[in-house]
Amino acid sequence: MFHLLIRKIFTKFLYIFWFAVTLPPVLLMAQFFNDHEDLRADFGWIGFIVVLASLFGSWWLGMTTSRYMFDEKRMFLEALKLTLSDLRFKLAHILALRAWFAPDEDKSKHDDDDA
Repeated sequence: MFHLLIRKIFTKFLYIFWFAVTLPPVLLMAQFFNDHEDLRADFGWIGFIVVLASLFGSWWLGMTTSRYMFDEKRMFLEALKLTLSDLRFKLAHILALRAWFAPDEDKSKHDDDDA
């Protein structure tokens, strides 16, 4: 019982943590639309999508990190690393983003050669 209560509270904390991490694009878009009111009517729906992605993305990231910490008994930083790895593999399934997030299968290019 006590374990479930701690898990629920910590999951809410992780949601707030991930929401704070994903909030800067939302704030940048809000500032952009505040400066350019003529574009707000035409492209306001993009802001709505970014806000929804931030909310649901924060929820998914928080639940995944919580699962790694409580179900698989991982430490916080290791759980963060595994959560970001899961996110990378989920984003690699989107065709438009595959080139950025898919791992290099033949290892012909090192990770630090992007610069």
